[in-house]
Formats: sequence, structure tokens, C-alpha cells
Amino acid sequence: MHCTYFVFYLVNYTTMVGTYKMNRVREDITHEDREEHPDGGLFWQRVHGWLYGWQDRLVEMFDGVSQQLAGVKNVYDAQKAWYQDKMFLTWISPLCLCTNNMILVVFSLLDQLELGLYVILILGNAYLLVIQAWKMSFHRLMRQP
Repeated sequence: MHCTYFVFYLVNYTTMVGTYKMNRVREDITHEDREEHPDGGLFWQRVHGWLYGWQDRLVEMFDGVSQQLAGVKNVYDAQKAWYQDKMFLTWISPLCLCTNNMILVVFSLLDQLELGLYVILILGNAYLLVIQAWKMSFHRLMRQP
């Protein structure tokens, strides 16, 4: 879930600034996908959607609730400020998959795999919630006159 959270915000950012067009926030099969692959060659996209689609939807819902709590209006300028927050994007970088993998490697080498899983579960989720709370507070303060 940490990786899904990280990718959600990264893809929203890259989509808005137009720097990377290969990923989408939701990898659901679209009408355009069906037109591009009339032979139905979308097997791996369907597998991805089945395995990870629920995570994408959960993070998207979490983001929507966070925006509501922060008072972010569903208008382009507010969305732009929300998704182009480079400080936040920097702070969420440790939540990428590589960090969790390295924690597992290090704690496995120390023969403390269970402790490594606790670090990911407890500290990783606490970190995620703290930076999300910071993001909401920051954007709420920006709105005030």
C-alpha cells in the first residue's frame, strides 16, 4: 500500500505537468484501450487491475477524504496545488517499494525479519499518516486569508 500511495501522487503530478504519460492514476481498461487493442490483447492490464485495482481505488478514496478535510475544492487550481506540492512529493519518496524491500533485506540479513515487518507496518504507516496530516494542515493554512 505504501508503494500504491507513492505512485498515486507521483502519477497525478507527472500527469498534471505532462512529463510522463505512460501511467495512469487508475489502470482500468478504457474505451481507448479497447480501440487500440481490438483483438482483446489486454490480458496483463486485466491481471494488473484485478491484483492492484482495489489498492488504487482505496488510495484514491483516502485522497478524496483528505482533500475534503483540508477544504480543497474540486477545481483545477486547487487540484493543481494539491498534486503539485513538491515538498510533499519529496517527503513521500521513502514510501516507494524500494525502501520496503531494503528494510526487508537488512532485517533478513540481521535474522530479524519479523522486526523488519513491524518497522514497515508500524513506522511506515505512522509516517504515511503524519505526512498526510501535514499535507492537509498545510493546504488548509494556505486557503486562509
